[in-house]
Amino acid sequence: FFSSVFIPRRAMTEHHRTKNAHMKTKYRVAHRISQVFTGGVVAISSDDTFVLCQCNDKVHMIDIASGETLGTFTSAAEEDPVQCIALSSNNEDLVISSKGLMMKLCSVSGKKGLKQWKGHNPGANVMKFHPEGSFLVAACPDTTVTLWDVHNKVLSQTFNVDSIPLCIAFHPVHSELVAVGDQVGTVTLYHTGSKNVLYQLKNHFSHCTSLCFTPDGGRLFTSSRDKTVQIYDTKDPRDTAFAQKVTSWIVIEEILSVSNWEDDKMLVCGSSGVLRVYDSTNGELLSEAAKYPHALYSCHYLARQSEALLVTADQCLVFYCLASGSAPKHRRTLAGNLDAVADIRWLDGGLRFVVATNSMHPRIYKRGSNFCEELQGHTDIIGSLAVSSDSRLVASAGKDKSIRIWYVRGPKSRCLGLLSGHSAYIMSVAFTHTVTAKSSLLLLISSDAEGFVRVWNCSPLLDIRRAHTKMLKNKKLFPPPDTNDDEDVPADFFFNLDNSDCTLKISESSVNAVAVSPNNMLVATGGKDKIVRVWKLKHNALNDAIPLRGHKRSITAVRFSPVDKLLVSCCSYGHAKLWNLVDYQCLSTFQNEKHTGMYQCAFFNSGTQFATTDNAGLLKLWVVKTAECTTAISEHSDEDNFRDIWALDFTPDDEYIITGGTDSCINIMKDYTEQDTQEAIALKQAVALDTHQLQNFIKLGQWEMAVKLAIKMNRKNDLRLTFVAMLHTLGEMIGHARLDNMVARWDEKELQQVLSHCRDWSTHSQYCLVAQTVLNAICRMVPPEILIDNDAIVDVLEPILAYSDRHFARLTGLLQKTFLLDLSLSELRPLNVLLPEDITYFIGVISDAKLSKMNGAVNTETKHRDMSDDSNH
Repeated sequence: FFSSVFIPRRAMTEHHRTKNAHMKTKYRVAHRISQVFTGGVVAISSDDTFVLCQCNDKVHMIDIASGETLGTFTSAAEEDPVQCIALSSNNEDLVISSKGLMMKLCSVSGKKGLKQWKGHNPGANVMKFHPEGSFLVAACPDTTVTLWDVHNKVLSQTFNVDSIPLCIAFHPVHSELVAVGDQVGTVTLYHTGSKNVLYQLKNHFSHCTSLCFTPDGGRLFTSSRDKTVQIYDTKDPRDTAFAQKVTSWIVIEEILSVSNWEDDKMLVCGSSGVLRVYDSTNGELLSEAAKYPHALYSCHYLARQSEALLVTADQCLVFYCLASGSAPKHRRTLAGNLDAVADIRWLDGGLRFVVATNSMHPRIYKRGSNFCEELQGHTDIIGSLAVSSDSRLVASAGKDKSIRIWYVRGPKSRCLGLLSGHSAYIMSVAFTHTVTAKSSLLLLISSDAEGFVRVWNCSPLLDIRRAHTKMLKNKKLFPPPDTNDDEDVPADFFFNLDNSDCTLKISESSVNAVAVSPNNMLVATGGKDKIVRVWKLKHNALNDAIPLRGHKRSITAVRFSPVDKLLVSCCSYGHAKLWNLVDYQCLSTFQNEKHTGMYQCAFFNSGTQFATTDNAGLLKLWVVKTAECTTAISEHSDEDNFRDIWALDFTPDDEYIITGGTDSCINIMKDYTEQDTQEAIALKQAVALDTHQLQNFIKLGQWEMAVKLAIKMNRKNDLRLTFVAMLHTLGEMIGHARLDNMVARWDEKELQQVLSHCRDWSTHSQYCLVAQTVLNAICRMVPPEILIDNDAIVDVLEPILAYSDRHFARLTGLLQKTFLLDLSLSELRPLNVLLPEDITYFIGVISDAKLSKMNGAVNTETKHRDMSDDSNH
């Protein structure tokens, strides 16, 4: 039976044997998709090249064309959430207002903070820069509007409005005129020059949501939650018709934002999720885009790209293409907040991937891109995904108790089928594998939180065009002509299935994981009952379950080996078990430290290794044969926070790993094992060659070449020995002169490197002489301006000064001890000034001492001999 189940090891090609001889241990992040927008205000540059987005206590600078993060700014205090932001018209100054009542001025080009100060209490909820960037208008919830000179941190003016201010707009021509809309629908026109309120427009009856002047300043558009748009004449403040209402019209939704598109066109969006284009002269609806499933909070016209940027309620940035005479068309989506990533699967061999997050819409990304396509259709959160072998079909399931089948090969993905029948949260789904190109059977196995497992026959989806032709024949319609365009999906094709081919109640608790063997003959399940069950899949049904016991907690994932007769399962207790599918025994157990729960597992490297993820934010790579963990990758955790990794998948060639978890990040990691190995070999050879060359330079007395090579090699011990050998060989005077000439020709990078070595040498008393000698030459030969202006050199010099003070104190103490020695020697009488009689006296004393010592020794020996004779008698 098993001879037909798995590919035997002897059937592997020689290429695979060579490839598997090396374990894959080096995976590094090649691309990361992270959280960039958590709701609130966005600020767009005047040239439409980047957008600034609030994200907790940070502000991210996002490139509009690529979606990449260009820079990140933090609030005035750590973990102080950002409340609102404002960008100057010259795209240079950014002001961040946080909930801690602090305001921070940042340089956009320098990507750093400049100054910060305490703002008005309570903090600002909306801000706007003056068009000329001279001051900032900040509106606060206590109905106060403040004007700040941000560069001098001075509050220059204040005025009050009727209620909580919600939006601000400056007149594009008369820049001293500012409009403020508040919570009761009043629009206040304030003149900053005369410091007076000119007009109060009270035609709205609910929250004023947005204000927009035309580019020439001739008209002011105001929108409100009362479903009306008001248009006012604002061309000339000196005209008597100024601030008079021109017209108004009613729309069918609560308007959340208006934006001027062209001279006579206006973009309107709101709570219904539809972007509409109106004629600004008469309020006629010209066109509307397809409905977005969430409310659209704000709309911004990008003139450079002829696009509309919409901020949505689900924290996405959605871009629509605008063209005169046609309805706006969705172009791309940037998901600002992925929230928790529940599942990930590769598509097209690793060119794309589909991800399920804490939302109703699975998203499809291209590898290396931050923009995505949303699959809209589910009505609740999605938790599980499955991909067919040819990457044409994607199955998604979750809390709405239904399974949707998506066709993802065309220019735009669409839902082809709906499988209904589960009565609880669907925990896992898995397709059977397409063994041959002419396979006519495609099954989907699903499990839910009530312990049911269902088998669905999705074979009609293998040949969509054939199924569509059959459907048309049943309707007695002429079938379409045959075509070889495999990507063309009929628009009216839909596969709806209410009943599964097989339904089993296998547990009283949830079944968390389902997996299908490579040849579709076995199915493995696991859940909260701690039992792994292996089923035989025959005739679209599950039979002959074999239970595998041994786990201590809920089973979270099961996977079959692609080559061997093995099955791996992991559980929330923190261990994975490898099962032999011949005798169904546990071969080995892989244990996590501190029993951190495992969530996912997957085989790779032709079944010789497998990977696991856990709730400590670690991706671990294990060797099947030795049960050894070779690598632990912590890209989802830091020193303070540990995040669960819920999603894991490998590309078919194992070149890329993709992971996702509760940190709202997706990490795409590339295999660098072979590259690192080759680089290590090349580095070892280069080091050996450089070492030999350095020895030759020292032997030949080519000191400058030797020092240059030692600096290039960045080997501080060899550099120190080179300096010592040079000073010892050439002598003190010539050696110091040669050292001065070398130092004078060093560039700043070499100076920084040598000074860092001097810092390390200064930590040892036996090496400090070399360090001080080199430091002395640097201080004499290098201008002080070069050392002071380089921040990196200044950082190195600070510890050198501390160690130099310590060595100076030590040498000072040693010098004081030499003075004491000099004093002792000066008090002693030299031997060459002794008189002859003194010498005779000293000789006599010494002779008498020696004679008495000899007599004493003889008497002692005689006494011992007498005592010995007495004892014998």
